[in-house]
Amino acid sequence: MSGIPYFFIWYAGRYYKGQNQLIVFLILFHSIVALIVIIGKSNLSEINGVTYVYRVDENFELYDLEKLINSKLYFFNFNKYEVQKFGQFHNSNALGFFSIVSFCVALAGFFKIGDFANVKSQKIIALVILIISIILWFNSLTRGPVVFLLLVFAYIYSRPWKIRKNKTPILFFLLLSLFVFVSIEIDVLSFIIPDKDNVSVTSRFVGYINGFNAISNNPLWGQNFEGSPPHIFPLKIASYYGLPAGLLIFIPIIHLTNSTTRIFFKDISEKRINESTFTMMLLAALLGVYFTNGIVSNVLFGITMAEILIRISIVKVGKYGNSD
Repeated sequence: MSGIPYFFIWYAGRYYKGQNQLIVFLILFHSIVALIVIIGKSNLSEINGVTYVYRVDENFELYDLEKLINSKLYFFNFNKYEVQKFGQFHNSNALGFFSIVSFCVALAGFFKIGDFANVKSQKIIALVILIISIILWFNSLTRGPVVFLLLVFAYIYSRPWKIRKNKTPILFFLLLSLFVFVSIEIDVLSFIIPDKDNVSVTSRFVGYINGFNAISNNPLWGQNFEGSPPHIFPLKIASYYGLPAGLLIFIPIIHLTNSTTRIFFKDISEKRINESTFTMMLLAALLGVYFTNGIVSNVLFGITMAEILIRISIVKVGKYGNSD
């Protein structure tokens, strides 16, 4: 279940000639499979992530397995405890992380950012991924990656210039305005800012306390403990394996964040929306799941990390240059 091998496999494979659009077709295939599994309900329960968790986690027996698998598709229902579908993922936040990565890929394809301009039937593929990603998110309702992605777009749209060749921020602002308008009618604020007694909040605080207690008891080597783990990935690693391990796992994220944001802010300051925008969107999704859910989808996390690193390298060697 470790994403580390997939990081190296993806990083090596992306250098192979003709693999520029590999991420597009991986996301397209995976999106279709996830949607089929959810729509197929009990007919495909053997490959549903809900069934997987039910089998390996005794605590999951508290949930009604058949009800979760056979529940209808939800839209604009922000009750996270009514809306729980996992597709072939092992929990709803893993499906949510995938849906946001898919959303980023769809926007990049739809607005011809970077190498997506060379994908055949580009806008059709992008539209299919976009629609499926929205459906999947409304049936997972993960918060972290969405919040980080919104911050990126809020920054882009706050810049005082007119974007002529690329309307990505403008379109996103219109979609966000529609979302806010609809949200007024369905009280989405209670979802975005959960109550202090909400289980998502209380379980996270319990996890943080467990993590800090483990580190204080054994800062060098950490300790195994029962109960909720921390939802911040470096803290989780530090609590189980010690502070040196937590720091070691944090260094790659610091490097990716530093490199990606420097390139992105440089492009924005020079009034360019190009390859760095897509890389920044991927980073936002990555950081969202890294700091709010403790990853939850290791394989996709490793692949996304490798994709970001590849794109940083591409920009540095000037393959895409500084064109709009």
